[in-house]
Amino acid sequence: MDKYYNSKSTQELADGLELYLKQAYIHPLYINCDCEDEGAEEAEFYLNALFLRDPDLSRDFRKKILESPVICNDYFKSRCLSFLLMSPGKYHEYSIQYLSDHHDILPVSFLQQAMFYFECAKYDPADNYHVPDSLIIKLKSRYHVVKDDNNTAAYELAGLKETYDDFSVAYPLP
Repeated sequence: MDKYYNSKSTQELADGLELYLKQAYIHPLYINCDCEDEGAEEAEFYLNALFLRDPDLSRDFRKKILESPVICNDYFKSRCLSFLLMSPGKYHEYSIQYLSDHHDILPVSFLQQAMFYFECAKYDPADNYHVPDSLIIKLKSRYHVVKDDNNTAAYELAGLKETYDDFSVAYPLP
């Protein structure tokens, strides 16, 4: 599979991702019966292959996916957010701003990815980014809203609670 994607040119990968942004799939005949969302799976293959050639272009597409109203797979979008959080400079700053601006509507997967990243970053001496206290408060507030929401699946809450507990130890703010 990797050989197939790695053999594509940068332009072919970018064109495929543009298609994904427009229609939520790249190749209509791509099928993986073990996958819930073949479009997201194939897009991730494209993003990873593109990252090897042009990291910034790959990150730009992750931003576009995150903002896209066409893409409805929150789990895949949260993986894009996580990738941007771990990226340097303007991409990291973008992800912090995205979380701050959208804190009141973050899906469970976004919230969990963000809290996990910040908890890990807190203990990583190589991570020089400061997490604004206001963002920590917003994420904790969102957790309490999601936790009390009857529409949130129990299995999602179990993982989220564990992540929240670890996050709260790292950031013991109110």
